[in-house]
Amino acid sequence: MNNCVSHLSTGHVLGLFLNVQGSLISFISVITFGITVLIKYRRNCISPPDGRPWRLLRSNLDAYMINLLCADILLSTSGFIEVKWIIEKRTFCGKLCSAQGALTMIGSSATAFFTTAIAVHTWLSVYKNRSTAESYSRVVWVTVVSTVWIFLLLLAVLQWAAHREEGLPGDGSSFFRPTPFWCWVSSEYLAARLYSEYLWMWICGFGAIALYGPLFLFSRGNLVFQVNNGKTSWEWHFPARVLSVPSTPRSSQDSLGGRADNSDAVYIAEQEYLRSMAWKMILYPCVYTVQILPLSITRWITFVTLPHGISLAKDPMLGGYAPAHLISRFIFRLSGLINVILLVTTRPNILLLGSSRGVLARDDPRAIAEIDQRPVEAPVDFERSDLYLPQFDGNINRFSGCGSCEDDQAEGTKERPKND
Repeated sequence: MNNCVSHLSTGHVLGLFLNVQGSLISFISVITFGITVLIKYRRNCISPPDGRPWRLLRSNLDAYMINLLCADILLSTSGFIEVKWIIEKRTFCGKLCSAQGALTMIGSSATAFFTTAIAVHTWLSVYKNRSTAESYSRVVWVTVVSTVWIFLLLLAVLQWAAHREEGLPGDGSSFFRPTPFWCWVSSEYLAARLYSEYLWMWICGFGAIALYGPLFLFSRGNLVFQVNNGKTSWEWHFPARVLSVPSTPRSSQDSLGGRADNSDAVYIAEQEYLRSMAWKMILYPCVYTVQILPLSITRWITFVTLPHGISLAKDPMLGGYAPAHLISRFIFRLSGLINVILLVTTRPNILLLGSSRGVLARDDPRAIAEIDQRPVEAPVDFERSDLYLPQFDGNINRFSGCGSCEDDQAEGTKERPKND
């Protein structure tokens, strides 16, 4: 048996065709979203939002989202290579095989890394009650993004270079080879399979559950975060606590954005909004787990050795494994589509979308610096630019101010009347 060539049946070809469709759907979804953002960016450049300071990246979350979608593009691109296998009705070693293996490794791992970055950022924003201005740091997001891409690029290239001379083409010793429906890390390198992709996927999945688990309790009222003098404490309540005014007055640093506000209505509205946002954030680990769980199960089957020395890793055509693996791969290929849907439904004002148009909060250092440089005859209308600060206009359902999440609420924030 030539381990560097895997012949595909008609059923396998149909399964690969389904995978290509999933990749195409995700690719179109991400590209459409990207074009929309570019159009919004050009609009802001030509006609700024009422002269107010704005940025494409208002918080680190924006940068992580962009890179997550870039990872989805790589993952979708690796799926397009399967058109070659469909036409040939076989997968085989070579440059195209190595390219698919590397793109799959980098794309899937990058998806896990940036999903984790989004989870950590969201958790800290809610836990620390950070405003958008406080949650932006160019040093932090540039360090995170560059570290992830450099690490994954070196991981793929160095492993391929280290093993490419271990055997002649066709003997099954190349690092990337048919597995068997597409190309990925050879079954001979089990450890490399784990730390090249699945380790990061599982860390992301379990890490997201660990982070968002407390948010679930927070959304129900079983867990309450109290900020006193810049320090956050946890309060457990069983049964769930009904929204009410805190027993002790809050200091000037307790409210979001670090502003003094002892209004009981503001406090209740703040907690209600945070709870509603916590419910939305729970969708992220749930959806990601649904994506990676079937793929992880079917891939783990390939690590199992059957009696008489028969290994599914050597012949995964056995026992109905092929349909399950192809279907689980199709679900994973929809990553781009799923991420775009989550993005536009749970964060409708991110990346210049919605009515917010990327306007900076007035306490953002970038906005302050830009305003200071403007001539006196061109003042900024703060009554309109104060869209992303914690504020209360008398309607408890319109309160906005969930750290990096407050921009999601700007869609429903009304313009406050000017004082005479």
